[in-house]
Amino acid sequence: MSESVLCAKCGHTVANDIELPTTPVPDLLGGHYIASESQAQMICDTISVAQADILRLDGEITRLKAVLDGLTRKRDALQTYTHLHTALVAPIRRLPPEVLSEIFLHYKDENNFSHPRLNKAPLLLGGVCSRWRTIALSTPWLWTSFALTIRPKYLKSDAMLAKTWLARAGRCPLTIRLASQGIYQNPMKLLMKEFLRHCEQWYDIHISIPRPVLESLTPAKYRLPRLQKLNLDIELYGPLGIFECAPRLRWLKLASDLDPSMVKVPWNQIEYFDMGMREIDNTLEMLRATPNLEECGVILISSESRQSHSSVQLLHLRSMTIIGNPSYFFDMLLLPKLQEISIFCSRWTATSKFTSLLSRCSLAKLSLNLGDPLSDNDMIQILQACPSLVQLDLHRQHLSTSFLVQFAYRRAPENSTTQQLVPMLHTMNVDYRGTEFNIFDFADAIRSRIISNSEDPVSDSIPRLQTVKIHHKRPFHTPDLATLSRLRQLRESGLEISFLQDGKDIL
Repeated sequence: MSESVLCAKCGHTVANDIELPTTPVPDLLGGHYIASESQAQMICDTISVAQADILRLDGEITRLKAVLDGLTRKRDALQTYTHLHTALVAPIRRLPPEVLSEIFLHYKDENNFSHPRLNKAPLLLGGVCSRWRTIALSTPWLWTSFALTIRPKYLKSDAMLAKTWLARAGRCPLTIRLASQGIYQNPMKLLMKEFLRHCEQWYDIHISIPRPVLESLTPAKYRLPRLQKLNLDIELYGPLGIFECAPRLRWLKLASDLDPSMVKVPWNQIEYFDMGMREIDNTLEMLRATPNLEECGVILISSESRQSHSSVQLLHLRSMTIIGNPSYFFDMLLLPKLQEISIFCSRWTATSKFTSLLSRCSLAKLSLNLGDPLSDNDMIQILQACPSLVQLDLHRQHLSTSFLVQFAYRRAPENSTTQQLVPMLHTMNVDYRGTEFNIFDFADAIRSRIISNSEDPVSDSIPRLQTVKIHHKRPFHTPDLATLSRLRQLRESGLEISFLQDGKDIL
């Protein structure tokens, strides 16, 4: 048997018999003596023997590595074999295609404007196996969202991608985002032709492309029966009439530098309108043109009007977001159906005008984010003007102990005309940096609104506060145990309360 052959029973080889030799000249090691001729010969002989043993061990190592590599390859092959056959009996194989298709739809990216990528749905799903690919290709709703940044260099491949992708959507309504890199004079008719081919299916369209490219979509005019949402982030130097006839258009967003008079859309159909940044005069005229508006947002870049206006009445408006100083703006509005309003303002001077607006509606949700906190008196006036309020969000607002005393539930003396502030309130969100209010006074006020006084039959008719979220704005500061303990007592009283730090509830 060869020296390098491994024994099948014990794994022994001749190389195992090699022992480390002892030096024949121990007196010379570590010293400064010179070896004699006989000692030199012994040293040379022992070196030769050691080198021969090294060669034998190197050979054995090489052989064993080859054996180990062979075993590893065989194990990997068996592992692959096991995985393949395990997949044959996996429960997911028994799911009907229509169930898998529904699961795929839930996996679909939340961002409808995600650019096509191999590592995202639906392309990722098609790469798992042939069955999944077949199901993905036969599920049109997976392919209804498509985003493309137009690049002239890749015009042919982009056109092919658009053609394939949109064809897979079948007759489903389409969500499309078209953007561009740079400014082009080329109308790119080859690419636009693919989008025009499916214009009857356009549902949600976001366009941010140069005018020459936009004009190539002109044939879509009068062919937009499904279009409901339109986002225009473009520059116009003349009227745009592509979207003039869109019988289902209800949602509109315009870039701040886009002159709305250049955009021809069915204004009286619009129910949601994001205007971008506007002068007050322009804003009021746009609101006047959208009488059926239900929700809108505007950034006011001026606080005074340059011309006189009659009041704007919006009989259907339910929700409004305003950024900027709304003082003059409030004077011009009649919003009888207003239920929600969010205001972001750095210099607030609109309390009286705001309360006048609130007195003519039944506000249910109020969100205030003001650079300068309201005084107690201003805050109380506003809350008194919206007795139907059910949700109150206060950002960067100071709540003094005096205010919290009035905010708390208290039994009014008989024949008193004093009203409970926001008696219908059930949800509250507040910012807290440690200076906005005394946490214990705040907790007392909150507790009074969740614990009904059994001796006061009137208190049973007042809805209890149900949810409070305190957003802690000092990420590197942990509240003391006394604070957390006091807030936990409110939770034990039945209040759904959270103290959020970096989005995590630390109660």
